[in-house]
Amino acid sequence: MKKYVVKLVETNCDFEYYQFVLAIGTAETIDEIANKIASEWYSDDLDTDEEGVFEFSNGCSVFVDSCKEISDSAFDELKSILHLL
Repeated sequence: MKKYVVKLVETNCDFEYYQFVLAIGTAETIDEIANKIASEWYSDDLDTDEEGVFEFSNGCSVFVDSCKEISDSAFDELKSILHLL
């Protein structure tokens, strides 16, 4: 299994936000995992899913911008930092 940072782009009205999520998968499964995270970003209130852009009933949309493989040590360090927040 490989470790990744997944970059999500969230839009709300005229604003665009970047969210970063740590994920574990293989080169073959990371896109599926990342899209599952994006499609469940606002729980189960998914309105539409068109070409990888997930639109929710609250007016927001989320899509996966990229997945970057990182080292085990970088993943562990990021994970420990996030647990402190």
